[in-house]
Amino acid sequence: MITNEGIIWDAKKLPEAELVYDFKYKIRYYNLPCAFDIETTNINDDPKNRIAFPYHMQLMIGDVFITCRTIEQLGKIFSEIQQNYGLDGKKRLIMYVHNLPFEFQFIRCYFHFCDCMSKSQRQVYKVFFDEFGIEMRDSCALSGMSLAKTAENLTWPEHSSIRKLKGDLDYRPVRFPSTRITETERGYCYNDVKIICCYIEEQMKYYGNITKIPLTNTGRVRRFVRNHCFHVEKNKKTGKKYYPYKQMIRRLTLEPLEYGYLMGAFLGGYTHANAMYSTKVLKDVHSIDFTSSYPTVMMSEKYPMSKGVFVNNLNITSYNEFVKFLTDRRLAVVEVELWDIETKPEVPDDYLSDSRVREKSKDVIQNNGRIHKASYVKVILTNIDVEMVVKAYSFTSIKITSGWFYYKEYLPKEIIECVLEFYEKKTTLKGVKGMEAEYLLKKGMLNSCYGMCVTDICKDKETCTFENGWSTEPADYDVDIDKYNNDPNRFLSYAWGVFITAYARRNLFTGIMSMGKDYVYCDTDSIKFLNLDAHKAYIEDYNSSIIRKCTECLNYHGLDPAMLAPKNQKGVEKQIGIWDYEGKYDYFKTLGCKRYLTYKDGEFDLTCAGLPTKAGLNALMADGTDIQQVFNRFNQTFEVPVSDADKRGHFYRDTSFEYSGVDKNGKYDRITYRSCCVLFDIGFKVNFSDLYDLYLDNYVGAVNAL
Repeated sequence: MITNEGIIWDAKKLPEAELVYDFKYKIRYYNLPCAFDIETTNINDDPKNRIAFPYHMQLMIGDVFITCRTIEQLGKIFSEIQQNYGLDGKKRLIMYVHNLPFEFQFIRCYFHFCDCMSKSQRQVYKVFFDEFGIEMRDSCALSGMSLAKTAENLTWPEHSSIRKLKGDLDYRPVRFPSTRITETERGYCYNDVKIICCYIEEQMKYYGNITKIPLTNTGRVRRFVRNHCFHVEKNKKTGKKYYPYKQMIRRLTLEPLEYGYLMGAFLGGYTHANAMYSTKVLKDVHSIDFTSSYPTVMMSEKYPMSKGVFVNNLNITSYNEFVKFLTDRRLAVVEVELWDIETKPEVPDDYLSDSRVREKSKDVIQNNGRIHKASYVKVILTNIDVEMVVKAYSFTSIKITSGWFYYKEYLPKEIIECVLEFYEKKTTLKGVKGMEAEYLLKKGMLNSCYGMCVTDICKDKETCTFENGWSTEPADYDVDIDKYNNDPNRFLSYAWGVFITAYARRNLFTGIMSMGKDYVYCDTDSIKFLNLDAHKAYIEDYNSSIIRKCTECLNYHGLDPAMLAPKNQKGVEKQIGIWDYEGKYDYFKTLGCKRYLTYKDGEFDLTCAGLPTKAGLNALMADGTDIQQVFNRFNQTFEVPVSDADKRGHFYRDTSFEYSGVDKNGKYDRITYRSCCVLFDIGFKVNFSDLYDLYLDNYVGAVNAL
């Protein structure tokens, strides 16, 4: 038993729970929702010597709330938990932490751990504290949402009142472990771990027990699709069981050089603003977006379904020659050289990403990260992107020097079935009482079904040990690719993901080119534009085309095309893949990628990367809500001070420190600590790069002067 200013817990009150077995890792786990959280004081007086230390730590095991004030007390609590449940390496208790990288930084130098799993350096999502038999997992990586949003998406009726408390705990005052905690502050602490426990309780119910809950949000869809793909069939003649999908995927192996080409060609969604309209206030701007863009192209297009063949010394010097060499049966990822390249005058935006160009001349003209003009560029592209480059740019010479070639076919039936199920459930379960959990799950899985295809195969391994801290092991392409090829659980091909985004970019950019001078802004699967009536024919033609292409895929696999348009709760068909009209903005202004302000139906809305919407709107409307004035304030010099931005930076410190001072109540104290993660307030400022300023002044200005 530990006491501190009346904070008491009794190990005898810890709840009982059944043990469930994880057959994969051969470990028994207590089937019990548990949560852990830390409250810290951040000292930022000296930016060069920022420090932070815990003053309050809270746990919840079942319904038992436990608190302590020091790291030593926490160690004693963990020891009592271990003794109570008999924990060890083969019998464990899982504690969920919402943003584990933060809490881990405060405890990693005090308690021995192993089996630390991380996405990248610092981004821990699972770690085992072997001296206590406690395994910590990141509930934020699982839900994919903030704690407040996780609370809002709890689905059980008994959890309807559980929400992140408004006003949140103010982290700015100095508090030591000796500082008296108010009942209100303790209430915040209780509520935060209660939310996590409620969320895990719902997940346990949905999946059956705690061992079956995936580690991450992406893990949900991976597990579902993998299980669907690895079905067993019987040979009609011999009666022997076999796995047809496994046999197919084993053929789709990669070479290290091939993976390098695919990585070079991979690019995410296209997000950009028409520079001709950047910084201008526009009236009557319309918006359309694709209904599930990535899932749609997974069904409507064909993908690499053979082992890649490398062809060197191609020396192809025209696009027509390339198309002839490719044939309509193959896809390719190729190295391309272009001379005297420039975006065509009738094309309203620039296609090539500067970050993906391997070599370029010094005279390159860049439009907010996109290549507008250059004497020379060398880049790796899919054949889909080559087609778009030829349509979007003029150039004096082209040379395709080498590449990897694949025979193409529709994605396997099993993959298509999963996409259709996710979309059907997302459509039919929306708003259905009692099915909230299933709806949220399938919606998330639909959104994640593309992402699982482009998980990096070869990347530097960031590891953390109790003895040595963080270290980096460079990727070994030969070893990692061999592991990928021979993984018995592999059910995807990295090449599929590369082409999924390529097809989606092509669909979007085709719309941009069709709209010409009326195109204003785009983001991955949406376009903002002027003059709706002038583009209705394009929208209708595109929608007819995508329905036809998806139908051909389903017919190929013997699936019902009606699955492409399930009915929602109101009986309305929701066709996947089509352009969906979102409405019209009365006023619209963009300052470039991920930065735009809108006014519609009497309300302002702001999208500004790096700035919370509420804080941004408050700053824009601080001196009044006059429409013209608000839009005028949203300009190249727009900034929000530290006090109003509601933004936090973080700094990881791995060295010991000592701090003495006075707490919020005027009481002096001193503390030493070994490592920390410091949170500090930061402001926001719209920063136009010098290159973008130059482009707007010299090129857009010149066009406007004509």
